[in-house]
Amino acid sequence: MIAPSIRWCPQCFEPVRELSPRAPLHQGDYVGVPHHERGNVPHWSRWGKTATTFGPTGRIVATVAIVSFLLVTFFFQFFLFWIIELIVAAAVLRDIWRRAWVVPGEVPATPVVSTRPSPDPGLDREELRRTVVLALVAMVVCAAVLYGPDVVKLITIWSTVLFGGYLFYRGYLSR
Repeated sequence: MIAPSIRWCPQCFEPVRELSPRAPLHQGDYVGVPHHERGNVPHWSRWGKTATTFGPTGRIVATVAIVSFLLVTFFFQFFLFWIIELIVAAAVLRDIWRRAWVVPGEVPATPVVSTRPSPDPGLDREELRRTVVLALVAMVVCAAVLYGPDVVKLITIWSTVLFGGYLFYRGYLSR
């Protein structure tokens, strides 16, 4: 066996190949992770909050929300939806309650703040007018579909589908 730190053969000075039999490089979870003996000792935890996981409060709140959603929807859906919801809930709960590598006392990175002045977030007159007209048209279309006769509903829905398809093509597909 060749020691893991040796990269050259001590007899013939041939480079040691990666598949040569030798002792393992590390003992632990990751290659090169320092193992602390005192101070803030990193560890695996389901309760510690990290940059990618919730803390205990967030995990419990998310679990209660998912379980209460399941209990409520069981009264209003078919059996097939129950199975699908249970599979999705199990996958989500598994990810919520997964263990994470926690480093106690780790300071989160501070966000980068731009020194450039931000543009005015307000709407200009043309954009405001377009938004108001679009909102009025949407309310008229909703009222026509909800309360109009069948012919008006048919014409409204078909014209909305055609016009929406045209806007989608012009805005996204024609680029």
